[in-house]
Amino acid sequence: LIVGGGYGGTKAAKVLDKHANVVLIDRKNYILHNIGSLRASVDTSFSSKIIIPYDKLLKFGYVVQAEVETITDSSVKLHGRDE
Repeated sequence: LIVGGGYGGTKAAKVLDKHANVVLIDRKNYILHNIGSLRASVDTSFSSKIIIPYDKLLKFGYVVQAEVETITDSSVKLHGRDE
């Protein structure tokens, strides 16, 4: 289980995807390439490259779009969800 899909979370998820049942939880369904935002502000053709969707991030694991409320040793409670 990886909470947060920033640069570290997405890298960890991709590395572990071949070896474990990975679940990545993030509030968004994409990662915003913050560093690229500066370039996109002056080069409008680059603006479509700074938002990277999670839908093709993992081959075996999956991404859940949700906000984590609490984490215990045996469970994760997501905001607005009962499962």
